[in-house]
Amino acid sequence: MNPWLPNKQAIPFLVFTFVQIIAFSTVIHKKAVDDRVALFAVKSMINGDPQGVMSSWNDSIHFCQWEGITCGSRHQRVTILDLSSRGLSGSLSPSIGNLSFLKVVQLQNNSLSGEIPPQVGRLIRLQDLRVYNNNFHGKIPASLANCSSLEVLDMGNNNLVGKIPDEFGSLSMLDTLIFHDINLEGGIPRFIGNLTFLDTLWFVKCGLGGRIPYVFHQLSKLKRISLHENNLVGTVPRSFYNLSSLEEVFLNNNRLTGRLPINVGLMQPRLNKFSLSDNQFTGSLPPSLLSSPELTVLDVARNNFSGKLVITSRKICKLFIVSLSSNSFGSGDDDDELYKFVDALSICRCLRYFDMSNNSFGGVIPQCFEKIMSSIEVIDLGNNFFCGTIPNVYKNCGRLEGLILNGNQLEGEIPISLSKCQSLKEIYSEFQFHEGRPKEELKTRILDHKWKDLRVDGEEVDEKSRFTWKVVMLGYGCGTFLGLVLGCLMLSTGRPKWFNANVDAIERMIHTRRNKRRYRYIGK
Repeated sequence: MNPWLPNKQAIPFLVFTFVQIIAFSTVIHKKAVDDRVALFAVKSMINGDPQGVMSSWNDSIHFCQWEGITCGSRHQRVTILDLSSRGLSGSLSPSIGNLSFLKVVQLQNNSLSGEIPPQVGRLIRLQDLRVYNNNFHGKIPASLANCSSLEVLDMGNNNLVGKIPDEFGSLSMLDTLIFHDINLEGGIPRFIGNLTFLDTLWFVKCGLGGRIPYVFHQLSKLKRISLHENNLVGTVPRSFYNLSSLEEVFLNNNRLTGRLPINVGLMQPRLNKFSLSDNQFTGSLPPSLLSSPELTVLDVARNNFSGKLVITSRKICKLFIVSLSSNSFGSGDDDDELYKFVDALSICRCLRYFDMSNNSFGGVIPQCFEKIMSSIEVIDLGNNFFCGTIPNVYKNCGRLEGLILNGNQLEGEIPISLSKCQSLKEIYSEFQFHEGRPKEELKTRILDHKWKDLRVDGEEVDEKSRFTWKVVMLGYGCGTFLGLVLGCLMLSTGRPKWFNANVDAIERMIHTRRNKRRYRYIGK
């Protein structure tokens, strides 16, 4: 008997196995054909394609080679649909729900409209869904709760209405949840406490009201939270400030009240950005916050804070922006505490923007400001009670571009050192400087920069073309960061280098967050 020939008992098994392989291959082929049909249905609903993306979607090549399509190597099934930033218009076909192997759908930055089809909820393998910056309308489909593998959901800047479905509380794998610039009803949903893997939570300009719920203590992995520009009221739960994982906190432009706990900043060793501007907070700023070693942005402008500004001894300082504007700091007289505070900032070599305007600081401007002038690019001391002359503290002002002193009782000559600041582009002031060479040198040199908005010695400017550091840097009504972004739109020429860098950094930060999984490994 030939040992290579199967015995009679093995033949039925081999035949069965062969039939199963053929049947399985047929099913795989049929499913792949289903993907092709579904993609053609998606194409049929696109009526605007300025970049010609859909020109490759034809039978001349396999659909896995179509632009914006990625397939798994094993089964040749569509795993990624990436049509982001292609200028597409039209609507999203319900047939997208037939692409059952989809793990990533990126349709952001287009002009797609219509409702988000509930069939998307059939994509049980879906991990990443981004449809922000489109014109989708209607309600947020509750069927998305069936996408149990979903990790990233970003639906911001659409025309969606209604509530965030409570069913989303079952999306236990979510680590990024972003809604912004849409009209939602109600408040922050309590089911957020169930999403224990959340890393990033944005509810920005969503019209949310009510109080911040007592559920954030359950989010031990939360790093970034932005609830700004809503209608939130009441106090922030104390447990919120105990989240040791927090790195970025934006609660600005609400109606929040209360005091900051004494240990804020101490409990968040990696706290990097902290903005509470345009609220109704009271009390003092805890030294633990002002001394937080990783803090780069501190914006508490336009609240009711008061008391002393105390920085405890520190060996490291990464502060880049400090905005204390429009509070009740200071006593109106000479204050030794102000000297200590500014002196403590001297180790902050990255400090670029320092705003103390619209408070009650008084007396002579402390000489210790000289210690921070080497890094400062914009300093705003306006609308306080400072008096006397401008101190001669500008010997090392190699970066200084904006000096705002209006609304005080200053007098005297421009310091010679200030007239030598080659980078200075604006003095915003209402008092008359004495005549003299420093004034003439400074005035002539600044005007050479052709800044139409310049005001020296109270000179008037064309209001239609006026740009002021007040508008950009203080961001009235929208917080420092939004002020930065809005302000950059007003700049046509001569904007400072760090201004460009900061706006670019914000854009990169947003882009990085939203695309952090774009190139990650997708299982085959």
